[in-house]
Amino acid sequence: MTMLVLEYAEKHDWSEHPFALPGDKFSWIGFVSVVGVTATGEIVLMNHYSNPFYVFYFHPGRNTVRRLEVQGFEHHGGGSRVYAFVDHVDDLTFSMKSWQLPQDIPRRFYIPEIYPQLVKIVFLDDDVVVQKDLTSLFSFDLHGDVIGAVGTCLEAFHRYYKYLNFSDPLISSKFDPQACGWASCMNVFDLIAWRNANVTARYHYWHEQNRGRTLRKLGTIPPGRAKYQYHT
Repeated sequence: MTMLVLEYAEKHDWSEHPFALPGDKFSWIGFVSVVGVTATGEIVLMNHYSNPFYVFYFHPGRNTVRRLEVQGFEHHGGGSRVYAFVDHVDDLTFSMKSWQLPQDIPRRFYIPEIYPQLVKIVFLDDDVVVQKDLTSLFSFDLHGDVIGAVGTCLEAFHRYYKYLNFSDPLISSKFDPQACGWASCMNVFDLIAWRNANVTARYHYWHEQNRGRTLRKLGTIPPGRAKYQYHT
């Protein structure tokens, strides 16, 4: 297993660290993937298909592995996938202020603060299959907008009225129910335009307005529609 570590963010200087996983723990498993890192520096790995289902905690400095069996997935047979993730959030200190990221807000909405040196990024969901070079997307002209995305106007269920509650005056006064949605699985973000428009604060506003869970349907797509309104 090889880990790439960003040593100097300003210079985008990465270092490569190879690790040999102990064979007695993994010899019978064909494939494992990294799902996170704990606060104590252990790399969390998981297998997709085996029964029983295991999660592994690998400490690279000590070259030790802890194996945890997760029971209760016996009915997920026949090649079904089971995923693990690290439900752990630390305080993140940025250049201008200290943030405590709320547990109920997806981390994608804090990209400009988490990576203050970045100018533009291509965001892909973890189930996207890349089949060609995406380098040209970094030079894609967004014409001053924050996000570039693939529109989904051909399907009626992607209109705003399918995501937001237009019976609420706050929603009906701010949004067009027939406005087109867009695919969130692959996006280009101009982080300079994002910071200039302060769209993270816009997200916070709509998140607070929806504390009673009456303005939108659950999920990350509806708040994304509100956050990037007029910036897509």
